[in-house]
Amino acid sequence: MDLTARLRSWTYRRQRLGRLGGGPLETLCDIIAVYSTHPSAPLTLLPRCASLAPDEFRSMEQQRDVVRITAMRGSSFMVPTRTAATIFAAAGVPPAQLARRLQYGGLDVEAYTRLTPKVLECCS
Repeated sequence: MDLTARLRSWTYRRQRLGRLGGGPLETLCDIIAVYSTHPSAPLTLLPRCASLAPDEFRSMEQQRDVVRITAMRGSSFMVPTRTAATIFAAAGVPPAQLARRLQYGGLDVEAYTRLTPKVLECCS
């Protein structure tokens, strides 16, 4: 098998494609995050999980096992709650861009700074 074929095979397995993952939360933890604009999050998990029922997917959010955050490339992703802070910090938002986003949402940096610990507490 040539190098390209081996790399494709490794990537296929690493991304848990072909329903190679376990349950939805376990699979999400394995692959780090999925793009979360509806309906892409469940559609992205479906080919990776051994099984995925609609109620199973909804319960992950209702039980706060997963959250949706702005992360890579400023896009929305579904991530495991236990790794959300690390992923959010790694994605980083430049201060000027953060200020624009806050202004759009009707907040200023002071309010954001004050609310951040409360939001993180809710997620843990």
